[in-house]
Amino acid sequence: MAVAVGDGFTLALTEDGNLWATGSNDHGQLGIGNLELQDAPVLINKITAFAGEEVTMVSADAKNAACVTADGDVYTWGSNSDGQLGRGFCIFNVTTPGRLDKSLFGNSPAVMVACGADFTIILTAQGHVWTCGQNFRGQLGLNHNSDVSVPTQIDPVNFGHAPIGMIAAGSDHSMALSCDGAVFTWGWNNHTQLGLGDGSTESTSHRDPLRKAKIWIPSRVPVTAFGGAAAVFISAGSIFSMVVTADGVLWACGAGNEFRLGLGHTKLYLGFQRVGGHELFGEGGVRMIACGYAHSLIVAKNGTMWSCGYGGRACLGTGKNNNERPTRVDMSELSHSSVVVVAAGLHSVAVTAHGRVSIWGMLEGSGPDRSAVHNVDRLTPPFCAETHWTPCELSALSFSGERVGRWHDMREEHMLAFAMGRHADLAAVGGRTAYSDIFPEELLRGLFDSMRFQARAGASPALYALMGVHPCYE
Repeated sequence: MAVAVGDGFTLALTEDGNLWATGSNDHGQLGIGNLELQDAPVLINKITAFAGEEVTMVSADAKNAACVTADGDVYTWGSNSDGQLGRGFCIFNVTTPGRLDKSLFGNSPAVMVACGADFTIILTAQGHVWTCGQNFRGQLGLNHNSDVSVPTQIDPVNFGHAPIGMIAAGSDHSMALSCDGAVFTWGWNNHTQLGLGDGSTESTSHRDPLRKAKIWIPSRVPVTAFGGAAAVFISAGSIFSMVVTADGVLWACGAGNEFRLGLGHTKLYLGFQRVGGHELFGEGGVRMIACGYAHSLIVAKNGTMWSCGYGGRACLGTGKNNNERPTRVDMSELSHSSVVVVAAGLHSVAVTAHGRVSIWGMLEGSGPDRSAVHNVDRLTPPFCAETHWTPCELSALSFSGERVGRWHDMREEHMLAFAMGRHADLAAVGGRTAYSDIFPEELLRGLFDSMRFQARAGASPALYALMGVHPCYE
């Protein structure tokens, strides 16, 4: 993703491939070479930190972080208490990004990384999944409960040899999405967060066979779980999970307390429940979700943002302590209100289509637990002892004028090729349009807004980049 949040810190990726970090840093989770808290975003320069390679996505959890570069390298930093950095057990806190050699995960370029609570998941271009870190509850999917300090492959037979296209990590459980739309889950299941039932039966007993506390290997969610629709996006929270299907419908399972599922009640079910689609979120339904500790952020295809769950830390953005059902977050006071990407943890972050960042939640003043919600335009005093109940847009100066998000800086030839491939009448005039002499970004943005959520088979890398999802590789 273009942004990631941990316990009191935030990481943001700009269009030039650089990474920025701000907030708590007691375990080196900012990756800036020290343990000092940062009130304003600090540049992690790609030249010095990532051997000149542009960063394409970033992930974070409580006290550690990881990213993937354009050539498929994985870098990790922060706490290594359980081997989650993939570099052995001999180091505890790492304050600068360190490269994991591709030989550690099958000599295949990485396309995605996901950080859980003290464990890490890596997805390679071959569609294989590798894990490392804490494994007490089976979250590594390796059919045992011993911690692993270097990336270890999950046996592809557990995914039916289907190539995996997306991964997600919660506090103690994991998720994977295959290229054909199947969802696999494994790890801790004490709150039925693995969603292995058909959704029709409420879980009322700890003796329910599908509520088994630990699932050691990936298990496929029943094909009937989502009304027969293929899944296209997954997110894992603390003790709950969410899925978006190709028809734009949002589904949830796990702990319903504090209304984190957005279902309006606190029940537990053995399978995924339908939260809503176009009838709730507008035409097209949902595009993506981000699950935090006790709340979720939802992005609709129409660019609106919604939240549900517990908001005691002001993380909902609606000014409320709880949103029992998904509630629209008012972005009207921001300069650019169409949201593309969100990240949820103890606080919340959103990135708009114009690359501007908004952040909200509790400001805890000074100390190692201070939230990474700061006034970072460097021109006015920091508001470091306040609570921001609604999104606060950060100054463009925060990131040296660069826009956040990798979708902005696409090569012009890729964008033109995409437009020509999608519209025959553009190719008929040599690919030139009214936008050709300036830069066809607005044209492509308009096409993006009108496209289906799920990419068609054989779609170009440019299309996947615009959609903000990873292509499935053969």
